[in-house]
Amino acid sequence: MKKINFSIVTLLLVAMTLVFASCTKDGVYKPKKKISKIYETNLTDPTPERVLAETWTWNGKLLSKVDYGDDDVVTFTYEKNQLTAVYSEGARTELTYDGKFIDNMKVYYDGELYMTSTFQHEKNLVSGYTVEYAGTDANKAQVARVIENTFRFIAPEVARAQAETYVSSASSNIKANSKYTVSFTYDGKNVIEQTTVSENYKVVYQYTYTEYNNPFYGLISKLEFSKNAPASLVIKQDGMPDYNYSYTYKVDGKVPTQAIEELHWSVGAMSHNEKIQTDYEFVD
Repeated sequence: MKKINFSIVTLLLVAMTLVFASCTKDGVYKPKKKISKIYETNLTDPTPERVLAETWTWNGKLLSKVDYGDDDVVTFTYEKNQLTAVYSEGARTELTYDGKFIDNMKVYYDGELYMTSTFQHEKNLVSGYTVEYAGTDANKAQVARVIENTFRFIAPEVARAQAETYVSSASSNIKANSKYTVSFTYDGKNVIEQTTVSENYKVVYQYTYTEYNNPFYGLISKLEFSKNAPASLVIKQDGMPDYNYSYTYKVDGKVPTQAIEELHWSVGAMSHNEKIQTDYEFVD
């Protein structure tokens, strides 16, 4: 899916991904391989250019910063190796836990509460969450970045989807106490369906998977929530065309080092195709 250059969404999504990805405790991130750089190439362009999209900085075993360039930086705060806050110029998320599970996530903008997410668990998996807006005015781009980064810690493969859900709902006037809910369906340790519902819309995300390991399982990524690397994603929403994504990989053993994402949708005589290559560099 297209990268959303929004500060609040990214912050929120990253925090959420780190929280959900842990196999023993929400908010604890223990990757076998630590990402150092992520490159993106738009293969749809007539003259594709490889662009440095993200640079990751580590403090020992803890991820301390993700730099997107152009002064777009997200930083992370921990307590006993558990993620407690994510920051991005003017926006921040704060996470609280009920024992080893994430309980609550609050997003602030310029010091004022913007939105609250409350999570539900089933056994050791996040089964869903509810988002409620406080009605505070905010820079939607910065809110989007913080949301995306927070969710990348909790539910990597759906992080960008959550950012896009936020942007979609934020495109209209958000009233205080307005809500949307998200639920997940699993097959083993893989999310096979995500359903997002509000007063105005319903969006369903359907996933299939490869036999390869997800390189972001326990890492920060839009695809981190599930154990295996995805093979396809279909996004369905009433009144909109189906968005069809497919994924292919180059691997080192069972760990992908390169992913190619292809998007296709069509409405009548109109159609759209896009092809994005992502390359990952790791550090010991």
